[in-house]
This record gives sequence, structure tokens and C-alpha cells, in this order.
Amino acid sequence: MNKIKYIIIATILVLIAVSTMHTKETKEARLGAVFHSTGFASFVGEESRNGLLLALKDTGFPAERVVIEDGKSDVTGSVNAVNKLVHVDKVQAIIGPEWTEFGAAVAPIASTNKIPIISPWVVADSDFVKPPYFWSMTPSDLGEHKALAQYMKKKSVKKVAVIKTVNTWSNINAKQITTELANLGIEYIEISTNPDQTDFRTEILKVKEYKPDYAYSAISDDMGHAALCNQVLAQIGDIMIATHSARAKAKSTLDNLGRFKSKVVFAEMHSGNKQDEFNEKYKAIYGKYPSGPSAAATYDAAVILIKGLASNLSTVESISQANYEGYSGYIRFDSKGKLPLRNASVFTFDESGKQVPLFN
Repeated sequence: MNKIKYIIIATILVLIAVSTMHTKETKEARLGAVFHSTGFASFVGEESRNGLLLALKDTGFPAERVVIEDGKSDVTGSVNAVNKLVHVDKVQAIIGPEWTEFGAAVAPIASTNKIPIISPWVVADSDFVKPPYFWSMTPSDLGEHKALAQYMKKKSVKKVAVIKTVNTWSNINAKQITTELANLGIEYIEISTNPDQTDFRTEILKVKEYKPDYAYSAISDDMGHAALCNQVLAQIGDIMIATHSARAKAKSTLDNLGRFKSKVVFAEMHSGNKQDEFNEKYKAIYGKYPSGPSAAATYDAAVILIKGLASNLSTVESISQANYEGYSGYIRFDSKGKLPLRNASVFTFDESGKQVPLFN
């Protein structure tokens, strides 16, 4: 009888010890973040960082338990940053990096080391976005491309020249728009360009020969996109440019389009019900509204992880079980790690650069 009593007592002590260890680990858990503080994507990185700091302020999560690294708008910089967070800082989860080419580079590190990465802004349709170790806070861009194709159909567009860069982000966008065009019976050709290309004379000759009503730009970098738009619109008078919202609203695009602003159309996903509330919160602290989705998405990603730690959930459980209305939209991941598809509206710009609605 005494032996049984001792076994029971010993078992209880072991369970208490394990529970205490888990509580201690949870209390001391560290989160990592990779945002692009330098380089061409720094405008996105700044807003992501600000979104994270807002989440820390609102939740009371200690800033000393968060390690932020610079992805440097570069594949090598992003890989080095994630490796440091995993192997040196021993974080339990990582928020970021933004953008598809950098997400693709760091996804294998997450999988190999079983450390979940939740990115505020990568293309959700990328092959590397898959639970349990890589998640995207950005819904699929398919809603934007459906809206653009429907708008073109409404405008009786017959032919579209799709101009893309040879990389993951551009290929996904080109595939989505061409699929939607084909579904609506709109003819198209695809023209490929090189990364960092800014001289498009050869490609413009192909566009001229094809004589499309629209050119769709899936050029992946902002300066290349701005150069393409200017060259196409300057050399081919009777044509319109359609593009992804991230490229259309980039500062380099608006600064360089000049009198051609009203010849650019783009689709933009409908924002979440609480996006305006977040924008005001953001402006109250940083003096301006966020220019894109990464600030609110980073805020929501941080809250998911922090709430999970407080509830003694693993970081993977925190993400997979999320089910609430966040600032960036409704947060509930499907089995493929994607958020619900959102509808989009089509816009152009007036001469001052203000958005003008065209199609809902």
C-alpha cells in the first residue's frame, strides 16, 4: 500500500514539475521578427515594425522578449536574419519577412527547424505557404484578378498583353490574371522580362505588334514597373495599363506616371471591417496612415502569437486555431494555411494621384 502511495506521490510531483517547466518556458518565450529596415522594401518593413510595436503596447507583451532583425530587402539578408533568430536567439516563432521572394528563401529554415513563420505580406498562393511552419496573413490575390478581368470584360476588352518578370511573385500574378481572362474569353499573350530590367524597348515592340487594348504589368519591382508603365504609355498612345494594387500604389509609380496616372487601373481587396479603426490608431502614433496591408497584418499576427502564449498554446496551435475579426480582416486559416478569399474593387487615379473608383 505504501509503495502505491509513493508511486502516486512521485507521479504527482513529476506532473507538477513538468507543468512548472512549461509555465516557465511560456513566460520566457521569445518572438522573432524579420522586417526590411533597409533597401527598396524598407517602406514596407517600417510599417510592419510599427504594427508590431503597436501590438506590444496594446497587449503589454515585454518588448525585451521580441528580437527584430533587418531582412535588408535581400534574399541573403533575410536568410541570415531568420537563421540568427532560430539558432542564436532561440525564438518560438517568427513574424515576417514580407514579400514572396524572401518568404520562399526562408521557408525551408522554418520547416527544418520546426519554427513557424507567419508573414504579414506574401502571396498566399505560393507553394511554400503551408502549415504548420509557414503561414500568410495576406489573402490570395485571386480576388483582385477576378475583379480586373470582369472590369475588362465590361469594357469590351478583346486583347491583353501580360508582361511579367521571371520570379515567383510575378509568375503567380500572371497565371491568375491569364486564367481569369481565358475564363471570360479575352485573348492574351505573355511577355517575359528579366529582374531589375528598366529598358523595355524590345518588349514594347512585341506589344505594338500584338495591338492589345490593355497591357497588364506583373513586373515585380517598383522601379521596373514605373519604367514599363511610362515607356508603354509614352510610346503606345491608345492603350491602358492594368496592374496589381501593390505596384499601382507604390510611391515610385505615382511619382513617375505624371499625366498618365488616369491610364492605369488596378484592383484592391476590400479591407476588413476594423481597418479604418486601425488606420486611425496608427496615425495617432506615427502621424500618417499606413500605405499598405502589412502594418495591420503584423499587428494581428503578433496578437495571435501573444494570446496563444498566454493560453499555454504552442505557436502552431495559436495560429491554426485563430478565429476572430482582426484589424486586417477576418482571421481563420484553412487547412492550406490560407485566409478567406476577399472580393475587390477596381480603381484608377486622378491627376493628383487620388484613387477614383471604377468598378465594384
